[in-house]
Amino acid sequence: MEGSWMSTGTVPPADRSAVSDSSWIRSAQPAIDPDMPDLEPMEGEEAPKPNFTAAARRVMGLYNHEISEAEFEKILNLYVEDAIFEDPLIRVKGKGPIRQQFWAVRNLLIGEVLQNRVFEECPITTSKGDVKRYAIEALVRYRVLSCVPKRFGFTIKQTTILQLEAKGGSARIQRHEDYWSLFER
Repeated sequence: MEGSWMSTGTVPPADRSAVSDSSWIRSAQPAIDPDMPDLEPMEGEEAPKPNFTAAARRVMGLYNHEISEAEFEKILNLYVEDAIFEDPLIRVKGKGPIRQQFWAVRNLLIGEVLQNRVFEECPITTSKGDVKRYAIEALVRYRVLSCVPKRFGFTIKQTTILQLEAKGGSARIQRHEDYWSLFER
């Protein structure tokens, strides 16, 4: 979404009470429909180009506690079945364990992405097709459970590295690595 806080890397609106049901979070996410079937091109037609950047931006929704369950599932559908997620505390392989990891964090911590910037790293062409890596720098504000006042939360600087592949005209996540420290802000 052109000019949104997410695309410009600025802080989101301070007064969210004027926006109903957190729509400012969802509206800042690019439109991708991972539920669409992967269509094979007709003879003589080129396969559609996957939108790697939009998929990379959309992943940051996993860190926003206020997204809907439906949006949470759509984001998780961007992962391939044998995807890997790794951060300083855990390493899991497979779509199911990745879902469990983000579900646990979502239910323990209240998260809010304050700002982020997406950088395309190195596009690679392999025998399997296009593979792209993206780095996302973000400030994420957390607090433990909803009963804890916001002033007792903590903000971390996080770098996310995503490796995405083109699969049937869609961008799918092969690897998701988060780097963060509670001491480096």
